[in-house]
Amino acid sequence: DPQDREALSECIASFTEDMRAEYQTADPGIHITAEDCGTGEYEVFKKHLLSRILLMLMLVPNGIQTMSADLNMPESSLNLGVIKDDGEYIHMTWAVRSSVASLKGLIKDKLENLTELLGGEISFNGDYPAWPFNPNGKICGLCKEIYEKQTGRSSSIETMHAGLECGLLSEKMPGLDIVSMGPDLFDIHTSKERMKIDSVERIWQLVREVLKHLAENAD
Repeated sequence: DPQDREALSECIASFTEDMRAEYQTADPGIHITAEDCGTGEYEVFKKHLLSRILLMLMLVPNGIQTMSADLNMPESSLNLGVIKDDGEYIHMTWAVRSSVASLKGLIKDKLENLTELLGGEISFNGDYPAWPFNPNGKICGLCKEIYEKQTGRSSSIETMHAGLECGLLSEKMPGLDIVSMGPDLFDIHTSKERMKIDSVERIWQLVREVLKHLAENAD
């Protein structure tokens, strides 16, 4: 029906403008279109299933959940990365992150309770244990001191909100003082990933000197 098509076009145009206003800085290129698929038989979600899917998407937590009082940066978060329809089930996949184990557990509990409330099933895998910031750790200060002595350049200690293998070590060895460092990498996890070769030597010299210092000052 021409009137229905016109109404749909107006609805899409209005929704597109709303999305552009919301994401004008983060994603200014948002563009929404609708195509005429013609007549024929098409599979669609049953109304009760569509309602549950929409409820899940509207109610499920997403994005930053807590901020670190010590670091003024994200402490706990999750994001819905994949939605897949295999013809029998609707699969939703989240990545859950936190530097505090109990907060990660709380997020997982929320996902589990909401999923089961809407009649779904949930499982967890590929977990990265929490690696909390240790304000009393000494290894960061030592690395900073040696780096500046070797290079003659100032340095800074930074934190990031991401899964890291250090959490696996921290879980097995509670109280372990850990630092993560490495060479200069760019466009990580993409086909354009690259590394500055001279930074490898710089890190190697730093690691050697830190290990030497630790061995000479071991209790």
